[in-house]
Amino acid sequence: MASLDTKWLYAQFFLAWRLVMHFARKLWPWAPRYGFARFQENYVAEGLPPTLPDFRLLAPELGRCTACKLCDDVCPILHGKAVVDCADGFLGPATFVLAGARSATHLADLKGTLAALNGPVCGGCRACDAVCPERIPIAKLAVTLEEHRQIIERARQGQMPIADAKRALPPWVGRS
Repeated sequence: MASLDTKWLYAQFFLAWRLVMHFARKLWPWAPRYGFARFQENYVAEGLPPTLPDFRLLAPELGRCTACKLCDDVCPILHGKAVVDCADGFLGPATFVLAGARSATHLADLKGTLAALNGPVCGGCRACDAVCPERIPIAKLAVTLEEHRQIIERARQGQMPIADAKRALPPWVGRS
């Protein structure tokens, strides 16, 4: 004859109680909502800010890059025709686009390249945008990823919550 396993029974009761309480707390209208605040605390300082709407529009464009490097061939900075003051070094538009295509880019590594792409030399040239066979908007991408880099930098300095957080959320997400 099998005896009643009290540990199993207690575990099942506890699991059922937690499930009921989980949904009951969601129905409680004045319960605090920690979703976005916890997201900021856990992920932004690690380098994963909320995605800006501008980047959501540009993200599919990055996946089209075929790594032909025609943008590097026409870049006057890489050929020494233009001088840019970059402390971190200029990696070139092709490396920048390929790094942006990754799901979690290390934007701190691209700080010098972003500064050059958003600077006056690249701002007047934009030959890389014109020569790209896939028509990837490198200029728009540089501006958007610079915004991301600044958000991450502010978060690492302890400036929480993110000042741009309201803009980063879609309109249907509840804000508290």
